[in-house]
Parts: sequence; structure tokens; C-alpha cells
Amino acid sequence: MLTMQQTTHSVSITNFEFIKSTFPELYRLANEMEYYYSTDHSCALLKARLFAEVWCHQTAQFFNLKLAKSTDLSQKINQLKLLSTVPTYIIDELNLIRTSTNHGVHASQEWEGSWRSVVSSSRTQVKQTLKAIFELAQFSYFNLANELGEQAIWQEPVLENTVSNVNLALNGCPQANLAIAEQAYSQLLSIKNQVSIVSNIKSKKAYNQLNKKDLEYWLSRAHSLNASGTWQLYAQAYEQKFLEESKTINAEYCYKQAIKECTTGKSYFLYANYLNIIGQPKRAWILCEESAKHGHHQAIITLQKKHYRSDDSIYNNWVKQGVEHKEINSFTIDAASKLELWLIDKEDDLAKKRARTALITAQATQAPGYQYLKAFCDYFGYWGKTPKLNVVSELINNYKNLPSTVYYQTRLFSILKEHTEHRVTAIEIGCVAIKLEKNIKIKAQIQFEIAMLMKEELASCGKVKCSFGLKALIKESAQLGYEKAKQFLKLPVGKALMRDNSFVTHTTTFKQPNRKKQKIAKKQAKKANKK
Repeated sequence: MLTMQQTTHSVSITNFEFIKSTFPELYRLANEMEYYYSTDHSCALLKARLFAEVWCHQTAQFFNLKLAKSTDLSQKINQLKLLSTVPTYIIDELNLIRTSTNHGVHASQEWEGSWRSVVSSSRTQVKQTLKAIFELAQFSYFNLANELGEQAIWQEPVLENTVSNVNLALNGCPQANLAIAEQAYSQLLSIKNQVSIVSNIKSKKAYNQLNKKDLEYWLSRAHSLNASGTWQLYAQAYEQKFLEESKTINAEYCYKQAIKECTTGKSYFLYANYLNIIGQPKRAWILCEESAKHGHHQAIITLQKKHYRSDDSIYNNWVKQGVEHKEINSFTIDAASKLELWLIDKEDDLAKKRARTALITAQATQAPGYQYLKAFCDYFGYWGKTPKLNVVSELINNYKNLPSTVYYQTRLFSILKEHTEHRVTAIEIGCVAIKLEKNIKIKAQIQFEIAMLMKEELASCGKVKCSFGLKALIKESAQLGYEKAKQFLKLPVGKALMRDNSFVTHTTTFKQPNRKKQKIAKKQAKKANKK
């Protein structure tokens, strides 16, 4: 009897290790897709198609839904769509896999004197499909298997078996040539950033020269074979000075060529970074916006940070774009902003529905910091639930996971100030809230409440850490018109506190670095590397 042996290919970065024991068949298919990522796009998309088929059957079985084995993938997706337990974003990922793999698996024919088959698949297409597969795997792991842990971040896979990659490259595989060139580039970059193990200066220089030759050779081969992404790698290599520029061919020229064929927005974003470094910020922001329009996540995050608390309409637009392009942090930001809108007007049923839907989406996608928003709602008992005052520790444990553009400090302070055991954290959060709060009345209230918490902490422990002085907080709060602060200053207790000179304030100062010494050290390091 003839038996078929299944082989598991190895990659240096594997994204699917977490499903190895719970979903072994899905792990095998995902592992094989990662293996073919840099060598054979059509095979990679075929494995993705198989992954989606198996995933649909396993998910349907979990929800007691029978899928016919002979039906098309589109029909299976439509059946799963009817289940309320399968989120919309998962259906979107399945449709993305279906459309991508249709192009990759099926060949088309063109007439050029004779018939020939053409498979339309690119590395970008495979990358997007692999990310979609990763989302399905995480949904199965967290929602079906009910496993605990934080959501991992997808990383681009790199083959361990360099020999097989070289063989494929020498046999004319464009993706394999580009993969080896990228490997040489990453090694040069790690040496430049002092991440490499090579410590001896002479060995380091020789290793550098070898990698530069590898980069130049394999990149030129990939470019001659019309591999997609070569212009971008050329631009990066010229920018990092790994290749020597000529009068006509330089980093900027290559970036201009790269954005002509860019569909993901990455080349636009890299070009924007380059322009910003060479002192052209206006052009850089234009390209950054173009990158974000193409759905590049880093560009979207950059624009969100730029317009945060400066222009709400533009900021909200980029949050919306982030959700549409499935940038993971945007789900949390969207949920937080919609929750805030509902809290301003709790009679608005539409705002309530939008807030709850956004929170469910953030939880389904395991967006960073969604646990904080969930604990916040549980604390007050929103959505018809009983208030849970014991979730304060969850709020404290998860507020640092929130994206930097979520303003949570004022509301968190209002909760923590009521809990004596969290007084120190309340003071810390309140100090940040003072700096960020735009409403003068609320700011004055926070100042006075922090001062009272500091007074209690001094009485309890004899010391307190704060970025503001106790007396200064009370005075400024009264000057801003907070009534309780004014009344406190009129009371004997307040007058005694303001006259009390027993408070000893220790100011921590941070020494500025010696710029001259830094410049001398950098020059000496450059000279040592040249030797």
C-alpha cells in the first residue's frame, strides 16, 4: 500500500504555535502557508483556502450547525453569517480569504499568439490572506476553545531552511530571490542597531560587507525577475546606506517608483518617514495621509495621534478609517468614544446601541484595553446589569493597555477617589487628568479632590508623592472658582493648613545630558567602525 507522509515545514517566526495542541489540523495548514509565503504564492493561497474550508466545518460543528461537504465556500460563509455568535469581522475575513484564493488557485488565459495560463497572486495578497487566517485562528482559540491569554501580534514569517530557499532562487523563483535579499537587509539592520551577536569590530565589518554583497546580488536578481516589492527594498537599502547611491538612482527615486505599484500604503509610509528625516515634513504628512487611505495601520495610528485633542472631526475620521481597515487599536478608541457620547446623554437610545455594539466588537477582536472598558461598564452596572464595585482592581490592571489617544483619566479618578486602598493610584491618575482636562470647572474640582487625598495620605503614611504641591492645588482650585475650595480656605482647618510650614517638599530634578560629551563619543564610535 502506498502511504502519504505529511511534512511540517519550519519557519523562524511562527504565528500559529498557540493553536498547535487545540487545533492541530488548522496549525498544520497555517504552518504550510507560512512556509510557502516567500517561495510559492499560489501554494500559500491554496493552503489558505483549505484552512478556511476546515475552519468553517469546525466552527459550524461547535455551534451544532451542519454544513454540506459539497457546497462552495461562499455558501458555507453565508450559512455561518446567519449565526449571531459569529462576528461580522470574522465573516469579512472569510470573504477576503475566499476572493484572494479564487485569484490564486484559479488560472486565467491570455491570447498572445498562443494560449498560456497566468496565476494572478502577489506577495501583498498573500500577506493580507495570512493575516485573515491569523484572525480566524485567534477567534477559534479564544472564543471556541475558551483559552486565556493576550492576543498576539502577527509577524512576517521567515524561512529557517535557507538552502532550499537558495535553490528555489537559483531556479528563477522571484519571491525566493526577494526573500533572501530581505534576509540580508534585516541582518544589516540588526548590526546597525547593535542587536547582532557579532561584537568584534573587524568581524563585524567583514560580516557587513558580505551581507551588502548578498543584498545587492539577490535584490538585482529579484528585480530582473519582476518580483513585487523590489523598489521598496532598494529605497530602504539606499536610505540606510547599505547600497551606494548614484547620481540618478537614489533612495528618493526608488521610493517614487515604489509608490507607483504600492497597494497597501507601506511604501507611502516609508517614503513619508524618509522625507521627515531629511527635513520635508509637509510632503511627509501628505504621503502619510495617502498611506492611511490605502489602509496602512501605522499611518492611521500616526494621524490619530497628530489630531488627538486638536481637531476632533479629523481625529474621528481617522478612527473611523482605522475601524474600516481593521486597525486593532481603533476598535478600542471607537468603543471608548461612543461610550463617552452615550454617557453625556444617557437618554439617547441610538447612542446607547452604538456604544454597546462597539464594545462587543472590541471584545470580539481582543482589542488592546477592551478589558478596561468592560470593567468600567461592570462597575456602574450598565446594560441592565448589577453594579460590581469589586472590579476596581481590573480597572487598575488594564488602564495602561489602552491606546494613548483614549482619554480615561478623569472618569477613572472619579472612581478611585472613593476607594481608600487605591488612594495613591488615584493621586497619580488625577495629576495626569489635571494636565489633560479642558473643562475649567472639572479641572478645579479634580485639583481640590487631589489635595484632600494628599492630606489624607500624609495623615496616614507621613509622606505622599505628587507632581503638584498640596497648597498650590487648593489655591489654584479656589482661583478657578471651585466653591468647595473657597469654603475650605475660609474654615479654621483650611487656614491652619495654609499657615502650616511643617510640610517638607522634596523636588526631584533630572540632570540634562552633556551634549558635547555625546557628540565626542559618537565621533569616536564612527572612527572605530571605519578602522
